[in-house]
Amino acid sequence: MKMSVLSGSPKGDTSLTLQYLNYIKKHFPEHEFNIFHIGKDIKKIEEGEVYFDSILEEIEKSDGIIWVFPVYVFLAPSPVHRFIEIISEKNKKDIFRDKYATTITTSVHFYDHTAHNYIHSICEDLGMKYLDGFSAEMQDLLKEEEREKLLKFSKNFFNFIKEKMPVERKFKTPCYEMPEYKPGDIKEVPGKNNKKIVLLTDAREEDTNLNSMIQVFQKLCPCQVEVINIREIDMKGGCVSCYLCTYDNECIYKDGFAHIINKHVLPADGVVMAARIKDRYLSSRWKMYMDRSFFKGHCPVFEGKQFAYLISGPLGDIANLRQVLEAKVQVGRANMAGIVTDEYEDSHYITSLIETLGKQILWGIEENFVKPRNFLEVGGHMIFRDLVYRGWGMFRADYLFYKKHNLFDYPHKNIGERLQNLKYAIMLMLPGIRKEFYKIAKEEMIKPHKKVIEKF
Repeated sequence: MKMSVLSGSPKGDTSLTLQYLNYIKKHFPEHEFNIFHIGKDIKKIEEGEVYFDSILEEIEKSDGIIWVFPVYVFLAPSPVHRFIEIISEKNKKDIFRDKYATTITTSVHFYDHTAHNYIHSICEDLGMKYLDGFSAEMQDLLKEEEREKLLKFSKNFFNFIKEKMPVERKFKTPCYEMPEYKPGDIKEVPGKNNKKIVLLTDAREEDTNLNSMIQVFQKLCPCQVEVINIREIDMKGGCVSCYLCTYDNECIYKDGFAHIINKHVLPADGVVMAARIKDRYLSSRWKMYMDRSFFKGHCPVFEGKQFAYLISGPLGDIANLRQVLEAKVQVGRANMAGIVTDEYEDSHYITSLIETLGKQILWGIEENFVKPRNFLEVGGHMIFRDLVYRGWGMFRADYLFYKKHNLFDYPHKNIGERLQNLKYAIMLMLPGIRKEFYKIAKEEMIKPHKKVIEKF
């Protein structure tokens, strides 16, 4: 069988993720694998229609498609998003219809599930028959057990194609046509305070709903609002995964991106991101912005800040995107002030939501409020904490930040808690004490909480 491999890494042949595909190639010599470096060659694809068409010609003749990429900031690298945009822009979706597809990714298992959900749903939108992908930890290829899993996964994928087996659809295709938002005349809030909000957007002139939402927010927000269009930022390219920034948080690119982050975004009291949903995410320009933000490493540099989103598009139909947006804020230890979309027929209602959002941002700033942590933040923190601790030699800047801010919060460092558990362990070894212990366990658990309530 003939496979088209869409490699999204900017590293080309030296991609670590691609080595998993090379391992498959070696063990299945009966199949043909044509590798297209859409990550490294995205500018060539954008500028050369002949080159893009040559890729599509091979895809059209293929029996299956394998997406191969490292997970970048919850999803795929920005060139993969751009490639998907180009498919739509050039109206080439039909070439992918009825093709079998799957994905191979590498990561530290930080939100790899959202990356797989994204590419899975895109494939279904293109009319493809998608089989759940293979999410590897970066060093899994060095382990015999994981190599066996990879070969079994591959064999199963090839068998699905050979037998033409049916595949269940997982995601519903959203409708991107939103009701027109007509806010009418909006009077600007007088006497704005000195708190500063940076509103980042990729809005184009034709994004009328999004532009209207931004204008209304500017008028109704009680804070000073600076609008920065990321399409106007000098970004020479996407993250190339060079890891040079891990030493001192300095990006290899010498363009305008780091200046915008350091001089405008980080000093702000709050950040609002205004974007239009496109291909189940935001634009590839937004993804480039997110990926390039990695020059700050795994450090939660936005801790304590207020974050919010103005979204034009069917967010209610794309749960994966909502989770990505919320997780980005929570992993950064910031506060999610809210999300407002234009999914409603009632323009007055949208305007009232925008007004409330501005008030909530100001309240969060004044009260220094951050919502309690949940799994989105706790799970992400634990993965990063362990990664930075194990890789302290390479992730120098991260390690120094984590050490300074006491982020290496391992349970074994809590001596009091360990001694308490030792006491329980010894007590519960004795059947008589164990029986009595569980009789009073419920009441004992809430005793400290009752004391707090009684005290206040």
